[in-house]
Amino acid sequence: MNGIVADIIDFEADDVYDVVLIVRVLLILQSNKIRKSVLEKYSSAVCNDGYYLIADTPKNQILICNIFKSLKQDLEFIKNKKGFLFAHKIKR
Repeated sequence: MNGIVADIIDFEADDVYDVVLIVRVLLILQSNKIRKSVLEKYSSAVCNDGYYLIADTPKNQILICNIFKSLKQDLEFIKNKKGFLFAHKIKR
């Protein structure tokens, strides 16, 4: 298993990954505009049949779900409660 730890705002993924894990980071970003930008950027870093695993505050959960829905990807939400969002990017 390989992983990358990087600044969520500045990192540019040069590959696609099976899993993108974002834990308790979105809540410290300064605005919803930045949160949206980050999630949009990382949406292309998850391979088809890959996963997003996000842990954040419950108050950001609706925002995160709405951003993912706006991306027009085929997603299956596996878990979506109490600040945890696990989504499967369905293979096309």
